[in-house]
Amino acid sequence: MISLLAKLGQVYDGFLEFVQGRPWMRLKKLRDVYDNLFEFLQGRPGTRLTADVIKLAFRRLYRNRRRYWSALLATALGIAGFTLAITLSEAVQKKVASDFEFLGNATMVEATWDYERAPRSHQGSYSLKDVEDLRRLPNVIEVAPVLWKWKQKMEYQKNEVTVRIAGVDGSYFRTVALSTSIGRQLNEDDNSFRRQVCALGKEVAKELFGEPATGLGKTVLIRGIPFEVVGILAWSAEQKYETTMMIPFSIARARIPGMDNIGHVRVRAKDWDSVPGLADQVRAVLTDNQKGYAEAISVYWDETRIAHIKYGTFILQFFAIAASLIVLALGSLSIYSLMSATVTERTREIGLIAAVGALPRTIMFQFLCESMTVSSIGALAGIIIGYLGVVLGWAILGAESNYSAFFLAFTASCVLSAALGLFSGLAPARKASRIDCVEALQFE
Repeated sequence: MISLLAKLGQVYDGFLEFVQGRPWMRLKKLRDVYDNLFEFLQGRPGTRLTADVIKLAFRRLYRNRRRYWSALLATALGIAGFTLAITLSEAVQKKVASDFEFLGNATMVEATWDYERAPRSHQGSYSLKDVEDLRRLPNVIEVAPVLWKWKQKMEYQKNEVTVRIAGVDGSYFRTVALSTSIGRQLNEDDNSFRRQVCALGKEVAKELFGEPATGLGKTVLIRGIPFEVVGILAWSAEQKYETTMMIPFSIARARIPGMDNIGHVRVRAKDWDSVPGLADQVRAVLTDNQKGYAEAISVYWDETRIAHIKYGTFILQFFAIAASLIVLALGSLSIYSLMSATVTERTREIGLIAAVGALPRTIMFQFLCESMTVSSIGALAGIIIGYLGVVLGWAILGAESNYSAFFLAFTASCVLSAALGLFSGLAPARKASRIDCVEALQFE
C-alpha cells in the first residue's frame, strides 16, 4: 500500500513539474508522468488489465491519428475557450468596469447635503473629518469633497460668460475619472499653496478664447480675482463639466463668497459589487459624525447603471462559454461518430475477443477507454492552449495573475473532458459489448 501511494505521489509531482517547468523540458516531464502512471497501474494485479487496455487505446489512437484529428481539434478548441472564459472573466469585468468609469461613473457613491430637509436653525455641511473617515473605509479607492458655486460671471478682457465654479483638490480628478485634453489637472500642490489657477470646460474656453487651445496660460477674472488657465477639461459623460470652471479647494473656500460649506462628497468604490455595501457604510459614517442631521444626509448610487453593466458582462461571458460548449458538443458528436464507425469496422475483432473469453464489460471498457483517451488528449492540448491564451490575456488586460481561477478552470476542464469522453463513447461501447460472438465472426 505504501509503495502504491509513493507511485501516485510521483505521478502528482511529475505533473507539477510539467506545469511549472521550462517549456523545452515539458515534453520530457510529460513522458515521465505517462511512465509513472502506468507503473502505478501495473503495481497491482487487479489493475494490470486496466493498464493494458489504456495502452492499447493510446496505440490505436496513434495509428488512426488522422481519423481522430477533427475530434481532437474540436475538443482542444472547446476546452481552450472554456478555460479562457472562466479564468479571464474577473479580469475582463475589472477592465470593463474601469472603461465604464469614463462613460458614467458606475462605481461612484455620492453624498450630498439636502438643505431643504436640514433643520432651519442650522443648515450644516460635511467636514474634512468626514472625508478622512470615508477614506479609511474598506473598498474605497478615493474620496473627494467639492464646493459648488452656480451662475458665477467670469471675465476675460471684454468677454464675459456665466459658469459654474467647482472648488476641488487633486483627488477629485482621480475620483471622477476626469482628465484634461490640453494642459494639466489641478493637483495637491495647487491646493496646499493656494495657487490661483483653474481648469476650464471646453464650452467656457470656446466662448472666451474662440479656440480652447489658445486659452492655456491666459488669465481670467472671477469677482476681480485673477486665475491662470492651466488646463482644458476633456470630454466627460457628465455634460456639466463643459460649462465648469475648476479652482483649488482652498482658494474657493477662502476667497469666493458662498463656497465655504461642503455640500457634496464623491466616493469611488473598488468595484461595482462593493457599491451597495459601501453606500450603507458611507451613510453610517456621515450620520454618526453629523448627529442630529440624519434627515439632511443624502447618499446616492446608480443602481440601474450597475445592473445594466452587470447584465452586459454576463451576456459577454455567457456567449463565450456557450460558444465553447457548442464547439465541445461538435467534438463530442465527432467522437461518437468515429467510435460508432470503429465498432462496425472491428466487428470481427470483437467477436474474436469474445470467443477467447473476454467479458462484455471488458469489451465495453475497452471502447470507453478509447473515447476517453481521445477527449483527454484533446483536453490536454486545450488546457495548454488555454493557459497560453490566459497568460496573453493577463498581459493585454494588465491584470494580476489569478492562478486560483486557472486551477478552477483546469479542474472543470478535466471533469468536462472526462464526461465528454464517457457520454460520447457510451452508446458505441454498449453496442460493441452486446454483439453476438458467432454473428460477429461471420460478419463481412
